[in-house]
Amino acid sequence: MLRTLLAASSTLVIIAGCTPRAVNRWDPPTDAGTAQTPTGGTRGPAAAAGPIKAEVAGKRLVLFAPTAIGALAEAHPAARLDLPYRMAQRIDAVFADASGRVGEVLPDSASPEWERGRVPSTTGAHLVVLTQVTDLRRERGAPGTEDQAIALVRMRGLDVDGRLLFDKVGRGAATVRPKPKQMMDESTPESLAAWEAIDHCLGALKGLLDNQVALANTPTRGGLGQPAATYELVPVTIDSDPRNADVVIDGQFRGTTPLILQLPKRPLVIVLKRQNYQTWERQVEAVRDMRIQPALEPVPGTTPAPAIATPAPAATAPDVAPAVIRPAPSSDGLPPPGPVPGTTPPDAAPAAPADPAKPRAPADG
Repeated sequence: MLRTLLAASSTLVIIAGCTPRAVNRWDPPTDAGTAQTPTGGTRGPAAAAGPIKAEVAGKRLVLFAPTAIGALAEAHPAARLDLPYRMAQRIDAVFADASGRVGEVLPDSASPEWERGRVPSTTGAHLVVLTQVTDLRRERGAPGTEDQAIALVRMRGLDVDGRLLFDKVGRGAATVRPKPKQMMDESTPESLAAWEAIDHCLGALKGLLDNQVALANTPTRGGLGQPAATYELVPVTIDSDPRNADVVIDGQFRGTTPLILQLPKRPLVIVLKRQNYQTWERQVEAVRDMRIQPALEPVPGTTPAPAIATPAPAATAPDVAPAVIRPAPSSDGLPPPGPVPGTTPPDAAPAAPADPAKPRAPADG
């Protein structure tokens, strides 16, 4: 149903004589006293909001920053702006009281600019949405099944003062089939998986807009440029069976199991990878002293190498010559007790048999 509404809205826009991107493009406010950053955002004094167009007056403006596409750049280089425009069109199709916009000159969604809060050029928008492809890979299917492209996407929403309103991670999958001679970038398995993950996140965004109707678009004094959120760090132990699995958290490699990390108390996507084992992934919210130790499943049709335990290094003894222990003579002057002649003590090695090929040495006398 949503796809039908989206297609219909796009058709109406084309008939009206302009492209969908022209309708959804954000015209950032400018100010002569505000400096431009290299990524296109602005810093310094808060820029004044530009005039709101008549067709969006009274609507909540949802502003999408360019998507941080990561590994998706190889399969779909234009996804940086293609995905935000598609999300903005979804907002237009679903909400009568909201309008989607794309800030082409804003910093990418993964830019450190956003960790310091909203940039002034977003003034006038009710909500800023940041989208990041944190993981993208292909997984081998079980015998008789097709491979899958897997994508993980993180979506965050900032209010007019740069405060974090929601933080959602979505997962998407698409079947990998033989590539035809002509395939559009947005039709590749990686692109389809990324959009499915984004679609899951848009469900959380819809819930936010449904529940927070009265979003403000005028920042409070000193609101812009303030940190978006501060999370408490807590210790988390991450292990696996077998060990030596790569640990990837929100798309960043953090080491191999076992390890202890200080992680923020917020939703995290933790992925464990080991050769010849199926990838393990979960969305968790870190709590103090949490322990994560999944049993990894072998990939069907493979024989994983046995895990090699690494023993603790043995203590090194001091470099001292071994002591020679000699039995003390008895008090009656007799020799110390020893083995009965003709017998072999239990802890002594048996004598090697004589070689018949060698002549025996004559006895003395």
